[in-house]
Amino acid sequence: MTNASNADIRHFLEQFFGTDNKFDLGKIERGEGKQAKIRPWVELLTKGERQPTILPCWRSESVDWYAIALSERQLRRLSEELMAFIGPTYSTFRGQRAQLNPQDPIELAVYEFTGGAAVKLCGQATDVWEALEQMRRVSERRVKRVADIPRPTGRVLRDFYMALQAGDAYGGLTPTHCCGKLTTIPCRPASSGCAESAVSAGATLSRTRAME
Repeated sequence: MTNASNADIRHFLEQFFGTDNKFDLGKIERGEGKQAKIRPWVELLTKGERQPTILPCWRSESVDWYAIALSERQLRRLSEELMAFIGPTYSTFRGQRAQLNPQDPIELAVYEFTGGAAVKLCGQATDVWEALEQMRRVSERRVKRVADIPRPTGRVLRDFYMALQAGDAYGGLTPTHCCGKLTTIPCRPASSGCAESAVSAGATLSRTRAME
């Protein structure tokens, strides 16, 4: 469900952590006891930009894990990560898509929420948990590195000049190039000299980069 609303997600979580699942959604969200370790996985769906996740279902003596994707593209990436970190070493997963049983309330909820873009696996709980936590930590570091990558100078300048043409003047800031980095200096949007200075700065930057 690519465009899942907050209500859709809440309904799914309440169905998934319903009476047939011994894990309790309230305790998970409050961070109580051992169930607190499930909370980061739930928050991948509920906090910020929604991400695919893996949720556990505890029936009788065994635990099944369901990898929940919001699109086919996410499912492919999630399947690759699961094969790399868990795979047949710790679980029954061999790269296959889940064959969900519509007669099972939890699997029906998974199907209705994902449209079938899901993976099911089981294995020794301790080993699977450790592997999943390692996978989550690696994924978080990768997302942070991507977020920290600065935008290319050329793209910033392009957007700036487009904003100038639209009469925005980039919120009163002019990009300048110093010590190999693009920075900004205050600019009065009403001043025509500001736009001329920005264009001049861009031309100087282009000549400087051509000489490097």
